[in-house]
Amino acid sequence: MKNLSDMVDEMDRTNDEREFRQLREGLEPQIIESHDPVLLWRLGQIYRYRKIWQDAERILHEAIKWGPSTPEPYRDLGLLYIQRDDLPSEICLQHAKEILEKGARVDKLGNDPSPVTHTLLGKVLESLNDAKGAESELRKALAIDLYYEEAQYNLAMLLDDSHREEKLTLLRQSISEDPEYFIALRELGFELVKAKQLDEAESYLAKALNLDPEDVSLRWYLGQLNWMRKDLQSAELHFKRAVELDPGDGVSHQLLGRFYQYHDRAEEANRELFSAMELDPSNDSSFSAYLKFLKEFKNRDFAEKLFRAARQNTTLPHRRLLELKNKLSSR
Repeated sequence: MKNLSDMVDEMDRTNDEREFRQLREGLEPQIIESHDPVLLWRLGQIYRYRKIWQDAERILHEAIKWGPSTPEPYRDLGLLYIQRDDLPSEICLQHAKEILEKGARVDKLGNDPSPVTHTLLGKVLESLNDAKGAESELRKALAIDLYYEEAQYNLAMLLDDSHREEKLTLLRQSISEDPEYFIALRELGFELVKAKQLDEAESYLAKALNLDPEDVSLRWYLGQLNWMRKDLQSAELHFKRAVELDPGDGVSHQLLGRFYQYHDRAEEANRELFSAMELDPSNDSSFSAYLKFLKEFKNRDFAEKLFRAARQNTTLPHRRLLELKNKLSSR
């Protein structure tokens, strides 16, 4: 006869929803009655993976109740709140902060500090705009495990350009720990583009492209790399591919529009820059980019012609259109 642990493994493996429900109906009451914190944690983890948020939360709290010195349920409950999408993000982040702080204390009391707990807490604090607290937690994670690549990556992305060398070192270290760490490859490539170290940037961005050719941000970075290298055909292809991958992303339209603008392709620039505004009317960056584009034309009649063409059948709110017209006429 299978024991509870084996049955939990079976539940975790199944892809059949009907079988999952049947196993759950039989197993959950037994696991709750067992008061076994490890089994409760594993069940809560399975629910979290399947996005059964409320039940995952309930079971993980049970795991903590019966095993308050067991660290894993605190981390999984923290992850649950980070990932949860059925509550306002501010509430989830605050819950995540509180439970991960408790988890860090449990780690310390058990004399088994975990870089994972501090890294998760660091990510939460960053999302709560506590950059100083986030940096402190991420450095604690690296003090526990210098080679923990997720802490290396997250700390690198937290640092500003005044710490560029440390940032580059951390990203390189995270990739040395995991050569297929996609986001680290992508962001290191972009940091090197900004530093104008283009050959090295290309090597990392090419590796990232092999791992995920459909990542929109990666296409932005490759477009900018090739633009700086004056390979305009490749740059345009990458910017256009970003738009194709996610037509609803205003940043992609804005980047492609700026590319057209600087290469005297006014009608195409007009279309893309105006599209960026339509996709996010409250975005001041896209508004300013389009306004700057029109104001650069010495021929005011031509600028007005572009504006008339762009606003035909537009979805841009009337107040934004009026604001544009007023700013253009105030030149």
